[in-house]
Amino acid sequence: MSLIQRLDHIEAAIKKLQLKCRELEIENEELKLKNTQNQELLKKRAEEINNLEEQNKISKLAEGLSADQDRNQIKAQIDELIDEIDHCIKLVKN
Repeated sequence: MSLIQRLDHIEAAIKKLQLKCRELEIENEELKLKNTQNQELLKKRAEEINNLEEQNKISKLAEGLSADQDRNQIKAQIDELIDEIDHCIKLVKN
């Protein structure tokens, strides 16, 4: 192989490598863009999860308060019934 042929072969290889390098740079930019988009989406989803967890906590607290109010009402009704029973017992004794 002559020197000129070798140089032509090397030049062709360099052009191939340059083309491959450009392709990889384009792919890299596309991947960077996708990565940025995915990070934004992940951040958005994390915020949504936090909001839903807060709503869940609030709902559970509200249910707890409602249950406490129901218990208090039931206790009040039981107290009233006990008072009525006591009154009836007093009437029967007299």
